[in-house]
Amino acid sequence: MTESIIEIDGDQAVNLLKQVVEGKEDFIYTSPAIDDGICLYIYEDEPSCGIGKALALAGVSIDSLKEMDGIGWATSIRALSERGTEKYGFTLTVDAELVFSRFQRSQDSGTSWGFCLRQAVKNSALLSPGKYRL
Repeated sequence: MTESIIEIDGDQAVNLLKQVVEGKEDFIYTSPAIDDGICLYIYEDEPSCGIGKALALAGVSIDSLKEMDGIGWATSIRALSERGTEKYGFTLTVDAELVFSRFQRSQDSGTSWGFCLRQAVKNSALLSPGKYRL
């Protein structure tokens, strides 16, 4: 039996991030990776960063997230499109990529998850006016 591919669009990306951020608006992610401080999607078999948590909520497997770990978000998106969805089990629309990318960039700059979410929604709303709201 073939597993179905999880498809995430912009609305879903925003809603997943809202779930992740709810009650943790002031949280600032710091990577548990001691050597280089890169974002980890998974740490000790649990979702770690905001994007890892959102993708796990969407149903992306821990194994898929582990494979993406340590290569960075931009590289992960490139790998997803180059290797296809079969390898990781999910696909993102352009809107979802924009939402997640903006959140990731804000998170990596050391800002709170509440700010990251606002930036992701604000950035996405500029591309699709009136579509995304907090």
